[in-house]
Amino acid sequence: MPSPLRIAFIGQKGFPAPWGGVEAHVEALAVRLAARGHHPIAYVRRWYSTGSLEPFQGVERIARPSLRSKHFDAALHSFCSAVDAMTRDVDIVHFHAVGPALFSGIPRLAGRRVVTTIHSLDYLNAKWGTIARGALRTGERLAFLNSNRVVVVAKHLARLYQARGWQAEYVPNGVDVPDPVPPGAWLASLGLKGSDYLLSIGRWTGGKRVRESIEVFLRVRPPGLKFVVAGEADDPAYAAAVRAAAAGSPDVILPGYVAGAKKLELLSNTAAFVTFSEHEGLPIALLEAMGHGRTCLASDIVPHAEVMEPGLGLLRPAASPVEREHALRELCALGAGARSTLGDAARRHVAEYYTWDRTVEQLERIYFELAGDRRRGRPAPTPPTRTPR
Repeated sequence: MPSPLRIAFIGQKGFPAPWGGVEAHVEALAVRLAARGHHPIAYVRRWYSTGSLEPFQGVERIARPSLRSKHFDAALHSFCSAVDAMTRDVDIVHFHAVGPALFSGIPRLAGRRVVTTIHSLDYLNAKWGTIARGALRTGERLAFLNSNRVVVVAKHLARLYQARGWQAEYVPNGVDVPDPVPPGAWLASLGLKGSDYLLSIGRWTGGKRVRESIEVFLRVRPPGLKFVVAGEADDPAYAAAVRAAAAGSPDVILPGYVAGAKKLELLSNTAAFVTFSEHEGLPIALLEAMGHGRTCLASDIVPHAEVMEPGLGLLRPAASPVEREHALRELCALGAGARSTLGDAARRHVAEYYTWDRTVEQLERIYFELAGDRRRGRPAPTPPTRTPR
């Protein structure tokens, strides 16, 4: 087997991940790479990664400056991390997301091999203004110009870039497919027994329609069911809007971010998982719910359709309040047998196509190919077939 690699990860807020799709992705990769004998390095932001920065499960953690604000946090931290990475003896610098990829050319100046993973078209997110969207589009172009390999987590992204004439390799997100756990003390502390609630998990943003999900639940008010909306918002104004939508209703439970045993307990015992998101890359939260064998209701956007094929859940139009209400009523009308059939099929599908071990194996192959070129002193190929415009 080739000798172990030193791999620096840039773009995640921190490590390990109490929340965040990119953060969960990087944690899953880095821990597994460390278990395979490699030396992963995760750059972190102090406000996200509190406490000691000792290695975590074999992953070195390095804090670099950031400014906790909507527009400058990621940019400053990614720049400082990229400069630091070019001074270290690493084989691979792996950027995550198009924003941090603005700085993907910096490690190349020192001969480092660069991989960029594009998780979604971030500039489509409604929370960004014109200038921020322009910067994110520039980061996307620079990812293809500066990276030795560009990876996308979804097939629809690979097709999009292929149509533009840009080469990207499909390496999907993964999830764990654990055995379910019974309802425990933490669920009881929320006033829940199991199978008596619907569940939404994820960061609260306007693009994920979290506020709208609460509003439609309170209109439908399915008998015998509460709605657990786990997560939080980076934007205080949107967090306030979500809480206002719940309006103190005892049927809407807002436990904040959940991870580890609490998250496992929530996913194992929910009656169904609900997401009306309008913008995703390849949604880890939906994959996790499917991997737990849960019945899922998802908006009919392309990323959801890629994950949830026919017979694996309810994929329904959700652009309007009326459509969301119809979809939720259909979900609540399903009998236990129908929910079990959909959930079992979803679990088998995820276990076959979306596991972290498969993802790590694919990325490890890419890393070895690029590191081999570097160690032999040859320039590694850069993938675009034409210059991005």
